[in-house]
Amino acid sequence: MRLFFITAVLVSLQILIPTFSASGSPICKSKSCKGITNKSVCIATPKRRLSTYSYLPHKFLSIESNNKFVTATRSKCGGPWEIFKIRGNTIYNPHWKTYLSCQPNGKLEGNRKKAGAWEQIQVIDLGFPDYQGNQIYALKCLAHKKFIVVEGGHVGGPVNANRRSPGNWEQFTIKPMCDYDGRIKGCYRR
Repeated sequence: MRLFFITAVLVSLQILIPTFSASGSPICKSKSCKGITNKSVCIATPKRRLSTYSYLPHKFLSIESNNKFVTATRSKCGGPWEIFKIRGNTIYNPHWKTYLSCQPNGKLEGNRKKAGAWEQIQVIDLGFPDYQGNQIYALKCLAHKKFIVVEGGHVGGPVNANRRSPGNWEQFTIKPMCDYDGRIKGCYRR
């Protein structure tokens, strides 16, 4: 039993140890990350089961119309404000043509036109799915080593970058948008 526990702890720590690209920056290396990079994706809080017949629904990340605040209050994904592209260690919104940016004060903003040090966000595969089988990820700001969080958890609210470790409120599902025929398995429909 003790050996199993130690092995589980080592495996979970290994998941959080970043791997590095040729340029020296951490990248997500798991198989699940290949299906979400350089594609139109939606980022959401995972569905949480409350009982056999009820659950807390997804809340999707969105860059609001002021082009600065990032929230997780949308019940659906498909509008241009909720669609992102993961490009290496950056998260880009094609509609606003901006990157998510982790501020030194712990705020997450969506108004940067160019990707610099504060826009470097690592996607970390946490190694387990939610109850529906969707892979769970954490988003880590590389500039100050803090995790992105939905304040208020899975009921939605503002999104910040001020947590030291990925707990329940720092977990996300990331899935590609469906094509119009719905042929991509495991995608969000508009």
